[in-house]
Amino acid sequence: MSRSFIVLATLAAAVIAAWSGGWYWLSGEADRRIDVVLDDLAGRGTTVTCAGREITGWPFRLEVDCRNPVVTLADAPASRPPARSPAPPSATGSSPSSPSPARSPSPRRRHHRRCRLCGDAGQPAP
Repeated sequence: MSRSFIVLATLAAAVIAAWSGGWYWLSGEADRRIDVVLDDLAGRGTTVTCAGREITGWPFRLEVDCRNPVVTLADAPASRPPARSPAPPSATGSSPSSPSPARSPSPRRRHHRRCRLCGDAGQPAP
């Protein structure tokens, strides 16, 4: 093998190892900061629990997955069950009585002064 190939392969391996190490450090830091925020909320009387919190997304992002989150507010009456996050909308669509998850664009939405979507008057282009 040529010497330049060995140097290039070594450099690539070093970059991958540094990136992976940085990602794992950052995921641990995110986990620690989430714990600090949750402890701060608990000190104020609001508890937030997750059935299984995971941080995933290697190599290019951090995703915090909190399954079955339960939030108990400090001022909630004792007779009420803890607040839960709503279930995600079904993939097949929603029932006619429930609101549509898709939002229509607001007619007052503003773009910058001159763009290809708006005329000079700020109206959407046909």
